[in-house]
Amino acid sequence: MVRGVFKARSLSKEEGEEKLPFGGVLLPLDANLAWPPDKTYVVENIEEQKEVEELEGKRPSLRFACSFALSFLDSWHVIITSKTNNPFNWPAIVFLPTDQERDFLEWLDDYNRYAGYYDMINLDPFEAFDYEDYIQNNLLPSLGAIVSLQQSAMRYLQYYGVPVENIVSKYLELAKSVPSDGYATEAPPAGVYVWSYMSKGRPMLLGYDLSKPMNITEFFATIEALKERYDVEDVRELPEELVEKLEGIFVEVLIVLPASNDLQSLLRLGDLYIRPSEIQVGIAKADVSINPKAKKILDSNKAEPYELAIAILALLDKPLTTVYKSIPRELPKEAKQQERKALRRTRTYGNLKSRKDAS
Repeated sequence: MVRGVFKARSLSKEEGEEKLPFGGVLLPLDANLAWPPDKTYVVENIEEQKEVEELEGKRPSLRFACSFALSFLDSWHVIITSKTNNPFNWPAIVFLPTDQERDFLEWLDDYNRYAGYYDMINLDPFEAFDYEDYIQNNLLPSLGAIVSLQQSAMRYLQYYGVPVENIVSKYLELAKSVPSDGYATEAPPAGVYVWSYMSKGRPMLLGYDLSKPMNITEFFATIEALKERYDVEDVRELPEELVEKLEGIFVEVLIVLPASNDLQSLLRLGDLYIRPSEIQVGIAKADVSINPKAKKILDSNKAEPYELAIAILALLDKPLTTVYKSIPRELPKEAKQQERKALRRTRTYGNLKSRKDAS
């Protein structure tokens, strides 16, 4: 294995524009791959059976040799979706936490550290030191990995002679037959959001309801104000009145993509998942989860899941690079105002508590 192939390029600025990272290799669609010879594998479910068939070359699939992407894919699912865990009903990237334990996670962590690639990425915003630290060291590398996989896919599909434009046209035409009920007709405000997608009750952060999406700049302004006011590192250690029902909640990170009607139409057919292989070490794969309302249409047209994955990846090019460049690298002025507002809220809470204790 040539290490230089997989190492992500560092970000630099040239003529005022940030260069995007690039890396990863898309394996041939008909590659006949196998798991390590010293590993015995027992198929436990239909999804694993499908992957075994892919490895034996019986099913075409999109597989990437791209180790830096796995630094977060082992603990966070990535979904390109308008629906799944997405309250906006508009195309977005969803980073969804998972507690899945993987046999090779410790091996992969050691490999990456000793090879000098990167530290394992943690996308949990509650565990970040501050906004800048979270964006530069966690969110942007993760999003950059998705950008790199998309660019790698387009580069190598062209090299393999796959007619990407024809595939996109085919699936956009099929999407016209799928009902559009429930999907947004206008793009919501672009940005990065934090959302408690699965929790009992309404988790509150200084009066903000996290059962509704909260812009990440407002989230960190509030977090940093609370840390400054109460001199703590972990906001979960604060009084329950300030961080009500936060303990044990699941928080996802959701990135709304810029307006793209074609992408919105295509996602009616299904969601794109980017995740590690269940069987192979060091391999990330892109596949789709078909919308049940589209299954009959796709089956009758002999559509292939890997082709739909290609079509979605193709339409992600501009939205991904646009959102990557547009994410603020430091808290903007509006968020600083939010931070002052949060500080006023904490003082109000402190005054009310003092009067309550005195009575």
